[in-house]
Order: sequence, then structure tokens, then C-alpha cells
Amino acid sequence: MIVLVLSAAFVSAGPDPVLSAISDQTINEGQAMRISLASTANDTIDITAGGAGSTFRVCQVTSPSGSCPGNANSINVGTTIANISSLSNKAGEFNWTPDFTQAGTYYFNISVADSDSTSNRTLKVTVVDVPPRLGGTGALALGNAAQQKTNPLHDTETARGQNATGSITLSNEGPAPETITSITVKMVPQAGFTESDLKVNFSLPKTALAPGESMTIPVIVRIPEKLDAVSLKLLNPEPVSVGTLEFSAVSATSGAAVKAVTAITLQTDNHLDVIDNVKFTYGGKTKSASNDELVKDVRAGQAVDIEVTVKNTFTERENIDIQDVTVRVTSGTLDIDEEDDLGDISPQDKETVKFTTTIDEDADDNTYDVEVTADGKDEFGARHGERIVIRFEIKRKSHEIEIKGIIVNPPTVACEKEARLTTSIRNSGKNNEKSVVVRVASPDLGFGAMSDPIELDENDEDTASFAVPVPESLPRPANYRITVETYYDTSVKSNSDVALLSVQKCAPAAVQEEEEQLPVKEEKLPVTVITVPPLAQPTNVTPPQQQEKKSLLESPAYLAILGLGYVVVLGGGAALLIKLMRKP
Repeated sequence: MIVLVLSAAFVSAGPDPVLSAISDQTINEGQAMRISLASTANDTIDITAGGAGSTFRVCQVTSPSGSCPGNANSINVGTTIANISSLSNKAGEFNWTPDFTQAGTYYFNISVADSDSTSNRTLKVTVVDVPPRLGGTGALALGNAAQQKTNPLHDTETARGQNATGSITLSNEGPAPETITSITVKMVPQAGFTESDLKVNFSLPKTALAPGESMTIPVIVRIPEKLDAVSLKLLNPEPVSVGTLEFSAVSATSGAAVKAVTAITLQTDNHLDVIDNVKFTYGGKTKSASNDELVKDVRAGQAVDIEVTVKNTFTERENIDIQDVTVRVTSGTLDIDEEDDLGDISPQDKETVKFTTTIDEDADDNTYDVEVTADGKDEFGARHGERIVIRFEIKRKSHEIEIKGIIVNPPTVACEKEARLTTSIRNSGKNNEKSVVVRVASPDLGFGAMSDPIELDENDEDTASFAVPVPESLPRPANYRITVETYYDTSVKSNSDVALLSVQKCAPAAVQEEEEQLPVKEEKLPVTVITVPPLAQPTNVTPPQQQEKKSLLESPAYLAILGLGYVVVLGGGAALLIKLMRKP
């Protein structure tokens, strides 16, 4: 333990000097310390900084209350020097930099004095030991986006055990000039992996490093079959942290522990791709786009069909399915959120999914990101997938009156004299409109009409309704087109659409009345048809000498009577059925 005492002498009359309080300090070995000093001395004599007339002094003491054997402007502290300097008769500065062998606690007594009085303060300085440092232990990145992983299903031994090889350079970077000894290393797997998954193989060429010395350590790591090919959220192909190599050693001088850690990351190839370009159909046109490309002239409120095709790029020989594949199309700013599950995809197979979405009606002129993702896991639980971002350019016209829908009620007429057409409209332009007009017309129906002017602010909606006459002279049956058009500023055409009215034949009133009297649902009674066989006429029959006596039931007359009865019953049943059907 080393104690320093600082003092300052004034050789002039005036009030007694008072040295301001000084805070205790904690620094590392090799760290420079600089402390500003202040005194209330009211001396009029000029002081030359560091000269013979310096007012501040320092000395070394062994304890906070230890006596100062003598003070000076510069003192030895072990193998280093501590300096004090006077910047003026009221200000000074104390400097000291301990070396890498001076860990411990030190006391410095600082004093300021004039011709008849002295003011002292004790400064405590704690110097923290700085052991040598093992350097060169940054992350060990193995594999890449083309690296195959271990595949237990493959028919070759090499593919069933894929490894990646790299190396670490370990060095004694000081700053303390101390040798590092007893170097050891162990593998610590990341959560989700085991030592058998990774089978890390390494060996240390030496177990001690002198100051500035280094060594290269070769490392071999198995690429596990369950290693994800892409990240969880963004589906980016990127390395995965699988564990760390932890180095332990000691300083040969101080015995202080020395530690270092190297992170190991692995990367493997992705096998679920969004192939071709994503197709977008809107406004009667189809455009294809890939990552970071622009889809132009999309309108707010417009329906867009989206077609995405994904493929499992594992080979037939690799024989790995990708399971539970999900495709999503999202855009938070455009209020798009579509998702579909494609199930499992076999090697080299591809699947196509189609979505229909509608762009947010309130979307302003701007460029918006639309995210298309596909992801799934292979049979070993490893994640595969792709994420692409396509930009939609939304442009709104200065003036646009959109036709949102047309309803014709009833859509089919026969004897009706008219139908009613109602259309909903929306101001999709960027300006408020004061004179919006809806016109409807059908030359075949001999009909045309126009709404009263409508005031429609930006993004507002309204409806217009019209009675559509149905002349009796129309050819029937037939479908008749009714054109709907929107205008702004009364006469400037914006949009148009077409509705159909189906006109059928009107049945005569008598037929209608009869049909109304008939039951809605007829129930058919079962009819039994009885066929009476004809009586056989015997030929070449010689009458017997004596005719047997037969009962009436066995005689031909009885058979004839029985047949006639059946006919009567059948006829009566039919008559009754007709009467029931005509009964109101």
C-alpha cells in the first residue's frame, strides 16, 4: 500500500489557504489519472507552474492519517512517477498513471500552504488489476447459403454426415505483459442443439501464450439436419447461432482468471422459393413483379388478384418434403392481410395460390410496400422460406367518381311495368366535388334519366336511384343493357358501367288465375294397372257325355264379371283423382 501527500506553499500575506475537497478515485492498471486542485488562497504573488514557487505539494503516506515525511512537485510511486503542478496561486493539477504491476490501494496527501499556514487533503486511489486478454475470439462463421446440411434420408454416406471446417486464432493481447497459462476450451451448445447434433471437433496446439503470442485452432462442426435455413420473422437466409467455445486460462504473474468466448454460427441452403414473378391483375391488366420491383398505376379501392407460385427445390434424390407451407400477402399501410395454407410440397413440386384483395379506399398518393412470404418446415423441423417485398405505386386522379355497385330490383321482370336501378358512387379523386351527376340510359328500353347534382367530398359516398320503365311492346324474352355513367362538374365524364335487366314473357291473366288455384306442390297418387287376361276358347273339345256340375266361382261367367268389376273400380278412382285436383 502506497500513500502520497501533496502540499503547496504560499510566501505572501493574506487569508489562510483552504484546499478544496478531493474525491477518492478508482482506476485500472495502465489508466491515466488527472485531478484538478483548487485553493482559496488570496496571494498576489505570480506563481510559475511547476517552478520553484509552486504552491501545491504532494507526498506519500502509508495510511489516511499518516504523516508526510516531505513533499515535492514530483515523487516516485514504485516504478512510476506522480506529478503535481501549480497552474496559478489558486489552482493546480495532479497526474499519475500506474503500470500493470501496481494493482492495490494508494494514499496521496495533497497540501497547499502560505508563509504561516497549511491546508491538507488525503486522496485515496484504488488501482484495479488488469489481467492479460485472450484475443482473436470473434464469431466463427461456418457454412453459407449454398451449404448442404446433414440428410439422414440420402442414399450416400457423405450426404448423411455434412461438416463445415474453420479455424480460430487465439492470441495474448495483453495489455499486461504477462504470460497466459493453463488454457482450456469446452463446447457449450445453444438451446435447441446438443453436442451430438454438432459433434464439434477441435484441438489446442499449446496451452500457454507469452505476451503477443498467438496460435491457430482448427474446428470441424457437423451441419445438423434441423438447422434452419432462414430466420423466423424476416425469412432471410442468415447464419444461426448454434453454440460457443469457452476458453479459460490464468495469468502466470497475478494468477487472475482469463476467459474468452467464441460464438459459432452455421448456415445452410434454403429449399422453399417463390419462383417466377408474382402476378398482379387489376383494372383489366396483369403485371408481374419480383423483389423490390414497382407495380404502377394501382388505384385506391381497387380489387387486385394476386398469384404466387412456390417450389420445393430439394432434389428427388434428397427426398425431403417441406410441410405445412403457408403463403401470406400483407401490407399494413394498405390494409392487406391474406393467407393460405398449401399443406406439404414434395421435392421438385410447385404449388400456386391465388388471392383477391382490395386496396384501402383511403390510400393516398404514395408508394407502399406489399410483402409476400412463403414458409414451411422440412421433415427434420428446419425452417425454409422466402420473403419478397414489392412496391405498389398508388396514384389518385384529381377528379374521379367511382361506381361502387349497381342493383336492379327486381333483376327479372315479366308482367311488371317497371324496375328500380340503384347505384352507389364514391369520390375517389383528390378534390371535393360540388356537381356530381349520374346518368342512366337504355336505347333498347327507350329510357334515359339523370340525377340531380350531388355534392360529394373526397372519399365520400352516395347513391342515386331511378325507375326503369318496361314497355309491354318489348320483344321477350331478352336481356336489356342499362348504361350507368358518372360525371363531375355536371358534364365531364368520369366512369361508366353496365347493368342487365332480364325481361320475360307475361302469361295471360286466365292462365295465371288457373295456375294460382292449383296447388304449389302436386302429390301423385299411386295408380295400379290391372290386366285382365282374355278367356281362352277351347277348340275341338268333345262335350262329355255327362257335364260335371261346377260352382259359380269356377265358371267363365264369374271371371268375366270379376274383370268388369276391376275396370269399374279403376275408372272410378281416376275420376275421383281429377275431381280432387280441381277442388279449390
